[in-house]
Amino acid sequence: MAEAHERSKRKSSGGLYKPNTKRKKRNLMGEFSATVVDEEKKTNERKSMGTKKKISLKKAEIVNVSDSEGKAFKAEIEDVLENPANPDFVRRGIITKGSIVKTSKGRVRITSRPGQDGTLNGKLLD
Repeated sequence: MAEAHERSKRKSSGGLYKPNTKRKKRNLMGEFSATVVDEEKKTNERKSMGTKKKISLKKAEIVNVSDSEGKAFKAEIEDVLENPANPDFVRRGIITKGSIVKTSKGRVRITSRPGQDGTLNGKLLD
């Protein structure tokens, strides 16, 4: 069964809320796209609200990096160093927005949302 954005089924006293509506398609949550470091680039396209489509990035090895002067270049990802979303993501090598990765040019903070945009963009920290 799909997961939805809903309030808790329990009150703070422990009693049950009586639902006044049933689940709507608009309240369903999207799937989590676990972007990992891999040699081949792989994307997945899915339908979103209206006529739009979202591209989620599944595997990537290159990140678009911009430095403090505004120059942009590409760098190879070597390892995931930190991930404030979940410490377990570091062990699994999952990249999300806000992750800090080690690249050939130095440490980079990911600024894009790879599960929504389909690209990896970052800002150089060193």
